[in-house]
Amino acid sequence: MNSTLVLLLACSIVFGALPLILRSNGALVLFTLCVGQILAGLIGGDLTNGIGSKVTSPLPIFTIVQIVLLVLPALLVMFIYRRAAKADILLHIFTYAVAVIVCFSAISTFLPYAAQSSVQDSNVYHQIHGYVGIVLSAGIIVSLVILWLKKPHHDKKQGKKHRSK
Repeated sequence: MNSTLVLLLACSIVFGALPLILRSNGALVLFTLCVGQILAGLIGGDLTNGIGSKVTSPLPIFTIVQIVLLVLPALLVMFIYRRAAKADILLHIFTYAVAVIVCFSAISTFLPYAAQSSVQDSNVYHQIHGYVGIVLSAGIIVSLVILWLKKPHHDKKQGKKHRSK
């Protein structure tokens, strides 16, 4: 199995199957995955320099730090909001699929050059990468709908009840 399919399978397990099993809120998982992408871009280099000055390792520290910063916030939200998807599970399944595609696309840019070239030269990557923007936009719209549906709706007739003495 080539590296592209392994990466896609790993993303599918972590952001497709695991949130489905946990019945996590897909909107929050997708949004925190996007936050993780921003976090990896903003502090990934500084954190790598800090770790690299304390630890010498043949491992690609930059890649590991970037992937951890990308995935960790989403994993935390996934476990915190487990059992949040109930009747609207189909909407959540769509957001899980979007999270898989976003994660796959993001991780493929964090890989070391040889692995990155291998992934980005594959047909699977080209088929997915061409639609990432559209898929992410649709995922954000569906996520906003999910959050709107989950918003507590207060009945305006049920105001504060005053007691007369």
